[in-house]
Amino acid sequence: MLDHLAFRLVLEVDVLLFISSSQSMIRFYTGNKRTKMQDREVFEIWDYLVVGAMLLLSGAIGVYFRFSGGKQRTTNEYLMAGRNMGMLPVILSLMATIQTAVGTLGFPGEVYLYGAQLYLYPLGFTVALIICTFVHTPVYFGIQVTSAYEYLEKRFGKLTRTIISGLFVIQMILFMSVGLYSPSIALSAVSGLSHIVSILAVGIVCAFYCTLGGMKAVLWTDVLQSILMFLALLSVIIKGSIDMGGFQEVLNIAEKGGRLNFFNTTFDPTLRFTVWSALIGGFMYGMTTCGANQTQVQRLLTVSTLRRSQLALCIAMTYIVGNIKAIIPAAFVVFTAIGGPTLSIITLGMLTTTSNQKGIIVGLLSGIALNAWIGTGAIISDFPQIKLPQSTEFCPANSSESLFFPTMSYLNSTNVTLTTIVTEATIEPTDGISILKEEIFPLFKLSFLLHPVPGTILTFLLGYIVSFITGGDTNVDENLICPFMRKCLSANTLKTEDKVQIAVAALPDGAHYMDNHNGFVNTLENGHFKNGKLKEHILEESKL
Repeated sequence: MLDHLAFRLVLEVDVLLFISSSQSMIRFYTGNKRTKMQDREVFEIWDYLVVGAMLLLSGAIGVYFRFSGGKQRTTNEYLMAGRNMGMLPVILSLMATIQTAVGTLGFPGEVYLYGAQLYLYPLGFTVALIICTFVHTPVYFGIQVTSAYEYLEKRFGKLTRTIISGLFVIQMILFMSVGLYSPSIALSAVSGLSHIVSILAVGIVCAFYCTLGGMKAVLWTDVLQSILMFLALLSVIIKGSIDMGGFQEVLNIAEKGGRLNFFNTTFDPTLRFTVWSALIGGFMYGMTTCGANQTQVQRLLTVSTLRRSQLALCIAMTYIVGNIKAIIPAAFVVFTAIGGPTLSIITLGMLTTTSNQKGIIVGLLSGIALNAWIGTGAIISDFPQIKLPQSTEFCPANSSESLFFPTMSYLNSTNVTLTTIVTEATIEPTDGISILKEEIFPLFKLSFLLHPVPGTILTFLLGYIVSFITGGDTNVDENLICPFMRKCLSANTLKTEDKVQIAVAALPDGAHYMDNHNGFVNTLENGHFKNGKLKEHILEESKL
């Protein structure tokens, strides 16, 4: 459950930050005194009580599900919440993993520096979710897997699953590094706690309730934390709008500052945000997250029916349109560098019978290598991006430390003009800078939203070509192919499940009949056989 632990850690820090920040902001603007540490606002006793209560409730949820219901005695109960969860906790859990601390802290900075063009990102994300709803989710749900990568073993072989699982662990470790460090700086700045203490406190509680309560605890703590987080964010938005004279005034100020630049339709892929890069980036991240990432796939499989799973994903989609999954470049590149090629091989497996293990491994490793090369090259070359004008009006002055960068000082004057603080990136490039730009390799100039695209496309094309050259695959189980593609593919390449004739009257409802030919178990429900559970899955449950 490393993937769940990673997201839970990020979400916990996010909740800590915004519960306390909203309460502290309201107290600050209403004139209440605050404790100071080195002339900086820090937590009071009430802030610590709120944070402590949230951590205590999260831990209590884990204890409750450990000793109630099925008591986490089977893998189905522990990993999949018994596959009978309601839609509400699943929807809120999906939303929680979309709105992480990385996005909440990173997105305001991106908008402030480059404008609101990134708000078109949800449109691409929405298209991706629609595709995942009808292409990937039916296959996962039909074969009742517990992991997105279990599908890869059934479709291609154990080696493929082992490679992808190892890469996923690396991906989540890197994502945890980005996801935990950023909010730990903010939490440390306002609480007085060190970064290590902040991370350990959240990590211990998170590991505690995940380990004890399994997937049910994960989903219901998501519900608790989502409600608290969204209420805190809403309180900050309302309070800030009131203080500025209304929401319309906030928009007027943003427009005067050039932040509401929604429709830059230039085809220059080196610009940080355009209509096209935002749409493509949103599409790539949406497909990667909901089509190939274990954190979302496992949540969708905890409901009882395919229709509920699809509906939960569609309802979560409405949240995404209004609340973008904001991603700073580091988190986006880390998450999609591996996720993009992984999505390609899963999609290849679901759409074609030609793809085989040799082809997809060659394509996968080539795609990841290309994405890693582009991402690393972009970081090293540090291609300059033009930033919008910035002002220090209303910013705290005479402070020795800033909130997010303790080693950097605030500007020690309230009379600094706008032109004096504009960064070099806002100035028209000189001939020297122009020459430097020309020397940078073209792929390293791409917007970070486009970084995973080349590797993802390469994986798909190379995986298919190598599979075709090496003979493709024959006799593929039709349950591993997307439903609407089964009608398009040749019947000679699909293996249908054998129909077993047995006296229905001899078996009670709920009885399992083992089909040793393909590993599926036929379950008798209301006098009719129903496929779904796999042989090894039931045998594993029976041992626990």
